[in-house]
Amino acid sequence: MSGYCINRGLAVSKDGIHWDKPLYDVVPGTNVVFPGLCDTAVFWLDLETKDRRQRYEMLRETNHDRGMGLFYSSDGVHWGEEVARIGRSPSPSTFFWNPFRKVWVYSVRSSSAGLGRYRRYWETPDAAANIDWDNFTRPKVGHNCAKDPMRLPLWICADKKDRPYPGTGAKTKGRSTTSTPWGMRA
Repeated sequence: MSGYCINRGLAVSKDGIHWDKPLYDVVPGTNVVFPGLCDTAVFWLDLETKDRRQRYEMLRETNHDRGMGLFYSSDGVHWGEEVARIGRSPSPSTFFWNPFRKVWVYSVRSSSAGLGRYRRYWETPDAAANIDWDNFTRPKVGHNCAKDPMRLPLWICADKKDRPYPGTGAKTKGRSTTSTPWGMRA
C-alpha cells in the first residue's frame, strides 16, 4: 500500500523485488484502493479470520477525525464502511495480530516533554471491540498531554541509557517504536 496524506494504492509482487501496479475499479485508471485524505494507514492480512469479508483489515486516519477508523475488505481492494473507531491516537499508531496470544495489539504513539516519544499498549481479541479508550474508566497513567490516551498502559520508550543517533550525538526519542512484529519504528 502506498500514499502519504492522500489516497492509498495497492502494488503487488510475486518476489518482493519486482512490483506491479494493477489498475483497479475503485478510482478507474489507477491503483488507488482507498481514496481520501489520510496520514497513517496500517494494513493487515488476517490469515486466521473465519469471516472472509474480514480477510484484510485496515486502520487509518480519515479526514483528520479523532482517532483512527477500522475497515474490512475481502480482497484488499474493495473496502467496506468504517466498523469501529479507536480513541485518541497521535499519528502514526499501529495494530497487529499476535498469533501466540490470539489478540489484536494496538501500539499507540504518544509523546510528552518529559519522556519524548513513547508507545502505549492495548490488546483485544476482536479488532473492532473495546477500542474506544477515550471512554474507558481505567485510571490515567503518565504525563498529562492533550492528545495522549492516558487510560492505556505505558509500553515502550527511549530513556537516558539509549545511545545517541550514530554520528550525530542527537538524543534518542523513541523514534524506533512503531511496534509491529517485523520491527519497531516511530
